[in-house]
Formats: sequence, C-alpha cells, structure tokens
Amino acid sequence: DRVGLLLVTDRVEWYVPPDTGRRHALRLVLEILAFNPEGKATRLSEGIGFAEKVLRQRTTVFIVSDFLTSTAADPQLPHAMRKLAWDHDVVPIRLTDPATSEIPNVGMLAVTDPETGRRQVVNTSRRKVRDGHRERAVQARAVVDGIFRDLQLDVVDIDTTEEYLPPLIGFFRARARALR
Repeated sequence: DRVGLLLVTDRVEWYVPPDTGRRHALRLVLEILAFNPEGKATRLSEGIGFAEKVLRQRTTVFIVSDFLTSTAADPQLPHAMRKLAWDHDVVPIRLTDPATSEIPNVGMLAVTDPETGRRQVVNTSRRKVRDGHRERAVQARAVVDGIFRDLQLDVVDIDTTEEYLPPLIGFFRARARALR
C-alpha cells in the first residue's frame, strides 16, 4: 500500500506524496522526527482541505491529532471533515493525555497557551478552577465526538500514558471482521 504524509499546524507545513517501499517509510519517519513547525496554532480544516484537493482516488485517510481544536477556533472543521469523509475513508486517531483535561492541585501555576502564546497565572488550589478546566475539556471533546458520530467515523483513541498498539490492533481487527 502507498503511504503519504501531511503535517499541519494552522497551515499545511509539509507534504510527502504517497509512495511505497521501505526507503519511503523511513523517509516519513524521519520527516516526522525532524519536523519543526512554523505555525503555532492548529487548524485541521486547512490540512483536510489540502488532502481533499490532492487525493484523486478513494483513500483511507488517518488523521492523527489530539482534536483539542475548538470549532470556534476552526469553524470550517465540521464541513471539511464531512467533505473529506464523503469521498474517502476517514479514520481519526485521537491522542489523549490526562494532563490536558486534569489540572493538579499545585497552587499558583504559570501556564502558557502553546498556540496563542498567551500567559497567565492560575490558582490550581481552587476547586472551581480545576473543575472549570475539566468541564471545558469535556465539552470540547463532546463537540468533536458529535462530528465523528454524525459522519459515522470509526475513531481510534490512544492514551499517551498507555501502550498504543492494543487500540490500533483492535481497530484493524474490527475492520477486518467487518469486511468479511
């Protein structure tokens, strides 16, 4: 099978067209490891739109992301996903980390938003602050889950604190059973 790579921030940063072979696979791994993004924000709809333009044949498209981008920050995301899923087999691979939804009680904490660069000091000893952060994370995930559900996409959830192979193997086995 031919495999390509598209790296996206708030713009298309790097594209390697699909190809086959061990040398090509190694190139993709090296491109990922050496990737130094120029953009600081995330706008998946940019990459999805690009993929829609360059993919000529029906393709399986794996979108690997934390999907933490809100639809407010990327209002075109639902439309772009719908358009891509119409022509291609889209499989979101969602990377999750408990640290993104749970703030520990450590007192005053200086935090920087990696996408906006905005800095602020947060009093994590206040339960209201921790609960508010958790609730916003739950709401953001629910919005993305709604998009996936509406498009009937099979999502692979991978927790970064656990082994990644079991969810991937489970996904491919379920797909193989469905094709029988």
